[in-house]
Formats: sequence, C-alpha cells, structure tokens
Amino acid sequence: MNEDPNAKQSWVAEGDLSKMLATFSELPSWVTSIFKHSQDLGLWQLRDLDPLDRWHNGRLILIGDAAHAMLPTQGQGASQAIEDAEALGSFFENITSPPSSQSIYKIFEEIFQARYSRVSLIQAYSRQAAKPATATDDTKKVTMKPDEFMDYNCMYRGAKLWKQQEDVSTTA
Repeated sequence: MNEDPNAKQSWVAEGDLSKMLATFSELPSWVTSIFKHSQDLGLWQLRDLDPLDRWHNGRLILIGDAAHAMLPTQGQGASQAIEDAEALGSFFENITSPPSSQSIYKIFEEIFQARYSRVSLIQAYSRQAAKPATATDDTKKVTMKPDEFMDYNCMYRGAKLWKQQEDVSTTA
C-alpha cells in the first residue's frame, strides 16, 4: 500500500484544483491557465517561531529562519537573514587568524545580543499583522504605527551600529 508520506502531517493537506480555480476566478485567464497543469496540490500552513533564548552553541550559530522564522506579512524573512549575514561579517571582520572556540562563542553571543531585540520585534509585528483584528492573546503587542515600523524595518545600518544605538537608548 502506497500511503502519502504527508498524509499524517498536521502542517500539510491535500489541495483541490477546482477550489483553487474558484478562489482565483477573478484573475485573468493568462494567470490562472497555468493552474490547470497542476497534478499534486498541497496546502501548507504558514509557521513561525517564538523568539529563541539563544541562537548559538559552541562553534555553531543559527541565522535566518532557522533562528527566527517569521510569517511573510512584513516581507522581512529574507531581509533578516541578510542582516544576520552582515552581522557575521561585521563581527568577524577583524579576525586575522583562526579564532579559539572561546572567541567564537563570544562573537556569536555579541551577534545574538546585537540582533535579538530587532528580530524579535519584527517577528512579533509579522505575527500580529497576520491575526484578525478581533484576535486576542498574550503575544507581544507591537505599538508602533505602521509608518514608524516601516522606518524600523528599512532604516537599519548594520549590527554594530544598531547595537551602539540600542546601548545608548537603554542607558539614557
């Protein structure tokens, strides 16, 4: 018996071509005509992560969705992965010889500290934007106005500068 390996997964369900065509019926036929070539349709739930307590262990650090998966409502998943990569480059830029495990751990912790509050807020905002206006829960509520948050999303100048600005704002 050939059982569908995804059949028991809670995050995937079989899709229905006629329902998909009905859902997108107002789109032009040149867009929807490609749907008719679909053979196996799968519906996947969108998932995110609550902020992790840390992203590193020993000589390993998680970045991008592995460290802070978020819903696509703000279009920030790839941007945050790129920012993580910038942070790695920035914090390792002055290393001229193979670093010790202790040095790597310290640098990874600095990266985590520099990135955590920003990424966690963007995760929370992405989650909040995906919920209906009537939803209530104990998830961190983002109180910035959309234009303020757009500046927050787009006015990032690198992990080291971000950390300096954050340090100044917490000591002021």
